[in-house]
Amino acid sequence: MKKIITLLALSLLLMIQIVDGQATQLWGMTSSGGAHGGGTIFHINLDGTGFTSVYSFDTAQTGTGYYPSGDLLQASNGKLYGLTINGGLNSSGVLFSFDTTGNIYTDVCDLTSSICETNSLIQVGNGLLYGMCDVAPKPFGSGYIFSFDIISNIFTDLYDFDGQGLYGQYPSGALVYANNGLYYGTANEGGEDTVGVSVGVLFSFDTTTNTYTDLLNFDAQAPAYGWYPRSLIQASDGNLYGTCDIGASWNTLALYNFNISTNTCTLLNASNDMTGPVGHPIQAGNGIIYGMTYGGGFYLVGGIYSYDPSNNNLNEMFDFIISNGANPGGSLIYANNGNLYGMTENGGADSAGVLFSYNIATNTYTDLLDFNGMNGKNPLGSLIILKDTVSNGIAQINNNKNQISINPNPATTIINIKNSGFTNYDLRIKDVLGREVYQQKIYNSTQSTIDISSLNNGVYIYQLNVEEETIRGKFVKE
Repeated sequence: MKKIITLLALSLLLMIQIVDGQATQLWGMTSSGGAHGGGTIFHINLDGTGFTSVYSFDTAQTGTGYYPSGDLLQASNGKLYGLTINGGLNSSGVLFSFDTTGNIYTDVCDLTSSICETNSLIQVGNGLLYGMCDVAPKPFGSGYIFSFDIISNIFTDLYDFDGQGLYGQYPSGALVYANNGLYYGTANEGGEDTVGVSVGVLFSFDTTTNTYTDLLNFDAQAPAYGWYPRSLIQASDGNLYGTCDIGASWNTLALYNFNISTNTCTLLNASNDMTGPVGHPIQAGNGIIYGMTYGGGFYLVGGIYSYDPSNNNLNEMFDFIISNGANPGGSLIYANNGNLYGMTENGGADSAGVLFSYNIATNTYTDLLDFNGMNGKNPLGSLIILKDTVSNGIAQINNNKNQISINPNPATTIINIKNSGFTNYDLRIKDVLGREVYQQKIYNSTQSTIDISSLNNGVYIYQLNVEEETIRGKFVKE
């Protein structure tokens, strides 16, 4: 019977094809500017052409939210989701959706006495969105972790950070979902170092039990840890990587990793020339980790750095010079064309920020777009990559075995899928009849662990959608 199923699956794989003519677009937001002054949602092609502002937040329409911050998220229903720091019925910002098919903006949840100034959303296998806010009204006012159901539009406060600061305060950035099934994040304050100063924590959160665990207290007195941690990623070696401050200036860039198996932190390297790390680092297809700082560099307005885990080399790659951008506020993203993409809050021709690309093969920086106020102003978050799913033909399936590894295969309870460098992608699993049995958005990780214990025995097809590319393979559930 297994041979028959396998042959059927192989036949189906021969028939499965990828749509051709898919145009990759970058989508992002600006925190202010636009036609109504409250910020914008826009998209642009990878080469810098085709810039289109598709929505302008309106400061006069306070009930719908304005001044967006953080990153957009494309959810499993195809819509974009994000957060604003002002507006809404409670004047505390909103959680919104944006339907790209009709450019329809919807305020789906009004936040209450909250500030989500540097926070972004994440979605994984259960379909819920998860996020954090810096400040909350109750019971401690030190921030909280929440979930949002995109089907029922139900918002749930899952955990409130301790107002005394013993276990973390004022969470920053986004949670990251690790391959052990736990979420990890950082808080800028809270915890206690060796002399009782609160300089931040690294924590885990189990959404099955809503259990928060303070794993590491950063220490301003101990150079082994540093202080004021930023957001995390999980790299291909399974470790979490993040940045923090260190040194006498209190904002010198330091890079560390955290082993989630042993809960141990290692300070890897630091730079006296780059200050104020922002966003989270990313890992490109070449295995190198990249990130940005808000300040430092030759012109003191920030730069781009790289870190090679194989030799512990931290390199200052590029310094912003104001005219081509200054003071980035978000993270970089890596595209399949080999370029990094990002935005700066300030600088450029109109001092309103820029959108840029950086070719890591040639070390070439290109200012693709200068924001000028009317097209948006002062972006604070990161870009995301969407693809146009309109098809005008078919193409051969991409089955590059060097890009994907899956083990065990056959499997009984779990499978581990690892790729050669994609950190943000859509993962789907279908049975041999084409019925979708699993879907998950993967962020900031090149690997994922999937529980398949509930699946029936047989052959399944996994599919990774990343930018303009679709990669498929198969595994056997026994």
